[in-house]
This record gives sequence, structure tokens and C-alpha cells, in this order.
Amino acid sequence: MASTRQSLTCYGCCLLALLAGACGDGTTGPRADDPCLDARVEAPTHPFSGSGLRARREALLATLQSDVAILPAARDMGLADGDPDRPESDFYYLTGLGTKGAWLVLAKRPGEAGSVTLYVDTAAVLHGPTVRARHVTGVADVRCLADAALELPGLIDSVVSSAPGGTLFLSSAVLGSSDRGVLALIDTSGLDVQNVQGPVTPFRLLKGPEELRRLRVAAQITAAGLRAGIRTVAPGLLESDIEEVIESSFSAAGAGRRSFASIVASGPNAVQLHYNANTSMLTAGDVMVIDVGAEYARYAGDVTRTVPVSGTFTARQRALYELVLGTKEAAAAMARPGMTLLDLDQFARDQMALLEAQAAGLCPGGCHYYFGHALSHFVGLDVHDVGMMNTPLEPGMVITIEPGIYLSGEGIGIRIEDDYLVTETGLELLSTGMPTSVEEIEALMAGS
Repeated sequence: MASTRQSLTCYGCCLLALLAGACGDGTTGPRADDPCLDARVEAPTHPFSGSGLRARREALLATLQSDVAILPAARDMGLADGDPDRPESDFYYLTGLGTKGAWLVLAKRPGEAGSVTLYVDTAAVLHGPTVRARHVTGVADVRCLADAALELPGLIDSVVSSAPGGTLFLSSAVLGSSDRGVLALIDTSGLDVQNVQGPVTPFRLLKGPEELRRLRVAAQITAAGLRAGIRTVAPGLLESDIEEVIESSFSAAGAGRRSFASIVASGPNAVQLHYNANTSMLTAGDVMVIDVGAEYARYAGDVTRTVPVSGTFTARQRALYELVLGTKEAAAAMARPGMTLLDLDQFARDQMALLEAQAAGLCPGGCHYYFGHALSHFVGLDVHDVGMMNTPLEPGMVITIEPGIYLSGEGIGIRIEDDYLVTETGLELLSTGMPTSVEEIEALMAGS
């Protein structure tokens, strides 16, 4: 805890120095005698190629006009965060670094190719193997983080003076901070301030070959852990017992961590969309929603199945489950490039109502009224990744499809979810090998 606070304080002090008027000359380009050129960082476990990372930054620079983008590695700057040790995703996407003690700064003036500078905290304590920051990131201009307070004001001034109407792009962590230095930077920059996620999102949405490999592995590790957990389900166990089996499987398969807090929700807990206390005892006759995800090489998996605690669905549970499954399968078959997640969501709700008409009376007023969340979200570096519901789907995007029904009066929640790659012609299932039908789930629970 102490080291995290120290790191966050460094960011705040640096920005407070800006407030105090520390000014540099705004020069860019590495100095030959700068010891920070050879600054070392912890070696990434799963590095991207330096040339690939450089191509990402060049593509982003090409979209800038007279702008500056500042991306600190830290996910927060004094804000509460569920996982403060995980670097901010836009920073990681552009640098491949897992360190928190760094800033990436991109600047563009009219008629120029733009500049990229990586500021590294050379005082940070490093653990394990190290590597030169410029080698692993492909950034030629690496400087000491302590220099940022001296250099950024001059850089911003030079961009402001080069052309009117420029933009200062900042990360969500910076924009959400209450730090006085951050607020002063925003107020005095002379640039229009926007979230850097805007220009970065179109690139993060379209996954490259290495990203897709990682997402496939994450989905497969998630599916294997979920299968192991389902095999364990039995009356008298605790939800946490199932959670432990699943997450132990993740670790054994090489997942760095879970991609979100595991949801292992039995009986009435299953109607809570983000229940994760996982403390209740499993009761025969209940159904159980298990929504989990492994993170592999910083990319997320996200798979859900609903299973009967006793090993066999009741007739009513089966009817509800098959309604949800039919909705999911229809939506997966319908999805294609050009559609939006909003389009797909509406199709799924219409399809659920159509299927229910063939089995009238399942839910009071209609089961589609108990479908209490969006059908889909994007998946990538974050489990709920960047991208809007009205973004047209393109090949290379990765999404979930996860319809559900939640009947609080009966203590029944049912959700089925898989990860999919958008292709030229439709969807490709990434979370393969999972039991999906009633018969497949009951067979897995019976040990078949």
C-alpha cells in the first residue's frame, strides 16, 4: 500500500509543479547524454513487438491535428480502484509496458509527423528481469519522469502557439482526479480538453493477430475453468468452493489473474446481476449462474453458464433455460458486420418474445420484460472493453452474446454467455468446448 501511495503522490507532485509554474523550453527529441535513454523497466511477460507498438502510436498520431495526448500508466491518481496494480489499458496498448511508473506523451503540430516521449520513473523498485524501456516499447525518446514537470508546459505552449483550436487529450484517470495539479493543468492548458479514449478506441476495437491469439487463449482458459467448476457443483457446498476450483484452474493454466470478480450466484443470488459475495450454501432445486473470466497476457475472457445445483433441471427451469439459449443462438446466427450492438440487442428481445409465444405463460407479462441488461459488450484489454453500443461491427472486433432472464419472485436467474470474433460473414465462437444445451450440462455434472 505504501509504494502505491508513493507512486500516486509522485504524479500529483509532478502536476503540482506545473501549477507552480515550472517551465521548460518545450524541446523534443532525446539528448545524447541523457542517462534516462537507457532507463530500465520490468520485462513484460508477454511482450508485443516494438515495431508493432510503434505502428499503433504512428496510427494514433496520424489522427491528431494540433494536439497533445498525455497517458499516465497508473489507472488512478488518488481515486479508488479495484485493481491499482494493473496499468491503464490505453497506456498498455500503446507501450506494452506493465509498469505504473511511466507517462506516455504524444504531440502533434500542423505539418509535422509528431513526437512520442516516454517518461520513466527511474527511482521505482523493479522486480524480476528488466529490459531497456526504449527497446521493449520502440520509443526512441525516453526520459526521466522527474523531467516531465519541466518539459510538458513548454511542449503544450508550443502546440498552442502553432495553431488555434488544439486539443489536450487526457486519460480517464487524469480527468477523474481531484488532484489540484491535475485541475490546474486542465484549466490553464489553453487547449480543448477531451478523453484520450476517443481517438484510441477505434484502434483498440480492431484486434490484430497477436491480440486475437491472446483472446482465444483467455476464452479457452475461462471455459476450462468453468467446466471444472460445474463438475464440482453439489448441494451443501459453498459458492466460494466453486469459485476456488475455477480460479485455481485459471492460475494453473497460466492466467495472470481473473478479468473481473467471479460471479458464483445460486438461488436468489442469481437474480443479482453483479453478485460476487459468493458466500451462500448451494441448495438442491436451485439454479446457479456462474459468470467468470480469466485474463491471459492482459486480455480478458468472459463466459457464463447456468446450472442446476442438483444436477438436473426441473421442467420449468429447463423451459426458461431453453428460451434463453434459443435467443442466444438466434442472435449469434444473425450478427454480422454493419450491425450495431443496439441492433443485435433489439433483435434478441424480439426473438425472445417470439420464442415465448410458442410456450405461453412462462413469465408474468412476458419473459422479455425480465431480460434486465444489454445483450452484448466488447471484449479486449478490459472485460467491458471500449466501444459504444451504436458502433457498427467490423471484422476483428470481439464481443459477447449473453441473454438472460431474472425472476426475483421465484429466485431464478438464467444467463448464458460466450465470446465471439466478428468475421467477414458473421461470428466465430472463441469460448469453444463449453457445454451449452440442457443435455450437455447435465451430462457434465453427472461425470459423463
